[in-house]
Formats: sequence, structure tokens, C-alpha cells
Amino acid sequence: MGVDPEHQIIDLIGEKMVRAADDVVVDDDAFLQHIANLKTMRDTYGDLHEVEAVKAAKRFGAVLASHDDTTEDQVAVSAGHGIRLAEFPTTVEAARLLEQCLAGLRPPPLVQASVPPPRAKVVKI
Repeated sequence: MGVDPEHQIIDLIGEKMVRAADDVVVDDDAFLQHIANLKTMRDTYGDLHEVEAVKAAKRFGAVLASHDDTTEDQVAVSAGHGIRLAEFPTTVEAARLLEQCLAGLRPPPLVQASVPPPRAKVVKI
């Protein structure tokens, strides 16, 4: 088990067992292809969707939450979005940083890595 770049604790065997419990049984090759497709979608659309979701949330006055933050960089991105709720930080380090940021006890950490620009242009209709 390890941590993937999208903040999730990943356990492919456990994931497959959950899917089997949900009566979605696939062979190993089909399962690995499914995981690859999900990662491709995240790589293609994830950053753009995040940017647009945050903009929409701010426009509507919604409360933003982080989900599954693991590292200081992920906490910095979440804090930069203006989150007011931290749901399921996956490490003690992230939980402590989020708690301190939300309580106003410390400024958010600086983002170490730059976020790549969106890959697609949003057109309003």
C-alpha cells in the first residue's frame, strides 16, 4: 500500500476486493485497464475541474472542504483554495497542519510545486 499523487491511499487488491463485493467482478487485465483509464482522466481533466469547482464554489458562497490531504504541499493547495473544513487527512502531519491553518494558528504552508496550467479551455455558453 502506498500514497498516490492524487492524495489517495491506494491498495489495488483491496479496491478489486471491494468491486468484487459490489458484484463487479473483472479479470486482472480489465481491472488494471480501468485503473489506468481513471488516472488518464485525472491527468487530462483533474486540474481544470479543480480550478473551475473552486471558482464556482466561491461564486455561490459555498463552504470548501479538503479531502484526503497527505502532504504539506496538498495542505498548502487546500488552504490556498480557502477551505473551511478538512475531511479525512490521511497523515498525522497533514491533520496537524490543517488544524493549525483552520484555527488561524499559522499561515498556510507555501506551495512547493507549481500547479500545471489547465489543459483545456472553458467556454461559457
